[in-house]
Amino acid sequence: MEKVLVTIGIPVYNGERHVQICIDSILNQTMPQHHIEIIAVNDGSTDRTAAVLDAYAKEYPNFRAIHQANTGGPGAPRNTVISEARGEYIFFVDADDFLGEEALERMHRMAADNRSDIVLGKFVGVNGRGVAHSMFHRNQPRTTALQSDVFDAIGPTKMFRTKFLLEKGIRFPVGICTAEDQPFMVHAYILADAISIVADYPCYYVVNHTDKEHASVMPASPADYYGTLAQSVRIIKRHIKNQVHQDVLIAKYLKKEFTTGRSVSLATSALGQREKTAWLRELNRFLANWSNNKIISLLPVPMQQYVSCAKTDDLQQVLAFFSSDIPDAG
Repeated sequence: MEKVLVTIGIPVYNGERHVQICIDSILNQTMPQHHIEIIAVNDGSTDRTAAVLDAYAKEYPNFRAIHQANTGGPGAPRNTVISEARGEYIFFVDADDFLGEEALERMHRMAADNRSDIVLGKFVGVNGRGVAHSMFHRNQPRTTALQSDVFDAIGPTKMFRTKFLLEKGIRFPVGICTAEDQPFMVHAYILADAISIVADYPCYYVVNHTDKEHASVMPASPADYYGTLAQSVRIIKRHIKNQVHQDVLIAKYLKKEFTTGRSVSLATSALGQREKTAWLRELNRFLANWSNNKIISLLPVPMQQYVSCAKTDDLQQVLAFFSSDIPDAG
């Protein structure tokens, strides 16, 4: 039996309109298909997703379709992939995205050459989708969360060494559907001995679909959202005992939140004043419990200014802050 180098894990919910483009991009990889295992986990879809996946499983021997009752988010399907994977590495791919044709070959080669625990492949946004780019200025064979900007890419669409996830007990939280990937990624990033970055080839295309059902654009309560962020910070505190390193890592995590997270989008969102006030209140509770002056001082100056403004707990001041001409916080 040929060795499986990479297991592709695809959580799918009502993905019949887009999942075929995703799967076809994997079937068209330059890496030979006998080195690739594809596991698509249908999380209780109510459209024709099950039939689409079963058709692929019937035609392609390296394709597996797993059908399960709906769990309310992609965490449980991804955990199923971790349990079932035969590959040396697991690459989580969202059902409405797709890969560059050399992505697996290049990313696995980088992983094998450097004994990497995690590999990031260059992202490309499609249809106006914003993507992380700060870590993709050059190839980085071996880096760490402390040494790099990988926290700017907090989503799980990366390649992970399977034994690393199993031995460290890194799993997705189940039962939440807002920011559920962040505790997983924080856990993986801070425990990884070697993180590799492939920057010289467009590996992963992130597509903006106006019709997709996606948790990041669905309603979430502020208590649930900041509860998930608090879970991420607790992971850092539990595993990183060096206080200086702990502060740096928490600051890197907060920098990502204050760049693209709901802590900043609340000001420009369509929420009413009462809802925005509730989000601001939970943000302040989160900052009071999980940050300190040292951590805040490690943030870019515009973010420090925003934190000071937010701590007034005055929504009008926060709205005025974002309506003024402030420097780039990135």
